[in-house]
Amino acid sequence: MNSINDTTKAPHLPTPAQAVAVVAGLLDTGAVRRWLFGHIHSERAACPYCGCTVEGKAAVTFWNGGRVACKGCQHYFTASTATPFSKSKLTDEQTFLLLVSMALKLDTRTTAALIGINTSSVRENRAKIEALLQN
Repeated sequence: MNSINDTTKAPHLPTPAQAVAVVAGLLDTGAVRRWLFGHIHSERAACPYCGCTVEGKAAVTFWNGGRVACKGCQHYFTASTATPFSKSKLTDEQTFLLLVSMALKLDTRTTAALIGINTSSVRENRAKIEALLQN
C-alpha cells in the first residue's frame, strides 16, 4: 500500500550542476542565435564592410547564421563577421551559457565544466565579451 508518508520512493532531484549541464540541450539554437546577434547588431542586418542593409531572403539567411553576399560591395559575410565571435569555436549556445555564467559570477573552472570547454577558452571568450561590453 502506498501512502503519503511512504519513504521508499523518495524524490530524486538533479543536482544544480546537472540542471545547468542539461540547459544547452534545451535551448532553441535559432532563438539563441537571433537573440545574441540581434543585440550585437542592434537588430539591424547590415554589411560589416560597407554598411549596406541586408533585406529579404538574405536577411533571413543572415539571422540564421548563414553566409550572405552584399549587394553593395559584393563581400561575403555572416552575422559573426567583424565581431568578437568571428571564427569562434564556441557554439551560439555555449556563448549564451558563458554570458549566463558571467552574470552568475561562476569561476572559470566551473564554467568550463558546465559548458564543455577548456578553461583557456573560457578566459579568452570572457575577455572578448568584456571588451564588447566596454564599447
